[in-house]
Amino acid sequence: MRALALFAVLALAAACGGATPHPELQRELDALVAAHVAPGVTAYVSGPRVTWSGAAGLADVATKEPMKPDARLRLESVSKLWTAVVVVALAQEHKLSLDDTLGKWWPSFFTGDKAAITIRELLDHTSGLLDNNDLSQNAEHWLGQTHDPWLRVQLLALGRSLTKNPSYVYDDLIEIKWAADLPLLFPPGTNWHYSNIGYKIAGRIAEKASGESLAALYQRIIIDPLHLKSAVYAPSGPIPGEHPLGYAMDGKKAVEASNVGEGALGPEGGIVSDAKDEATFLRAVVRGELVPTTDLLHTSAASGSYALGVGIRPTRCGNAYTHNGGGPAWASTVAVSADGKRVAVLLLNGRNSAEDPTYAAALLRLLCRA
Repeated sequence: MRALALFAVLALAAACGGATPHPELQRELDALVAAHVAPGVTAYVSGPRVTWSGAAGLADVATKEPMKPDARLRLESVSKLWTAVVVVALAQEHKLSLDDTLGKWWPSFFTGDKAAITIRELLDHTSGLLDNNDLSQNAEHWLGQTHDPWLRVQLLALGRSLTKNPSYVYDDLIEIKWAADLPLLFPPGTNWHYSNIGYKIAGRIAEKASGESLAALYQRIIIDPLHLKSAVYAPSGPIPGEHPLGYAMDGKKAVEASNVGEGALGPEGGIVSDAKDEATFLRAVVRGELVPTTDLLHTSAASGSYALGVGIRPTRCGNAYTHNGGGPAWASTVAVSADGKRVAVLLLNGRNSAEDPTYAAALLRLLCRA
């Protein structure tokens, strides 16, 4: 019995990233659960002082199943760096150029000033295109600006379907059509405005240029070379394989909403991974192991501190590349030091309707303690 008990302790320690516990790191996760930021949270942290993975809270509120350190969750917008890497890799393969325009790759859709938008501007959010959050938050206004009467009919029908079923799966081409029909917010390359739709367009160009599906591109360019076991492209509907449930947070109440609002995720937010695999990816990116960093991590005057699929910000332990992600029931935040020596990934199976800075602040504390 003693041998079995010892084995159980060692197995638990291994699941938490090593035989040495790190209560100062675990407290960060416990605090997020105690504050009802999410029912559960998982993290991976690695740096000069420590390599550790941990979890807190619940993967399933009804059954009280605990969250595991290797739980697979939606990365949401943290997926954008994955897409940027794929597109830069295709540029390295001479299948496209980051300076190619929408007029070259999609002339039937994008005309006038939109035809001049480059792939690079899609990826660093300087295209001037609207975001799908802009459209959903002020749908009546933008419907009034829509010129194509048949598109208006389709959008109204989609609105009715989503009202009836918030998990309704639909073709996100309709969002691209809507953005193509509406005026730009500013001339391409002159300002910055976050646009998920820009990434949807970039993903479709990547497929057209390569002759491969996005799922195959992520697999070939990222997942296989890095030997990632948990990662998969799951652009809509339920997450394949074992995973926690996702919850919309209403104060202290957690409402199961795993698939709400996930009916048309794509290259802007469709990657599923555990924290350790995401950390492996981030380190490989900044070390130039997947693609050269020259284009990928370059910022422009218009994009400010945003490169391609990732932002850069100062922290108390040096500059770091960071990104947050969030859907109705999932949240994520990641950071990797510019030299790749420190990395931290925090994944949550819950989100409130407003941006909660609590978990992003916790992530940076984890990074600098590594």
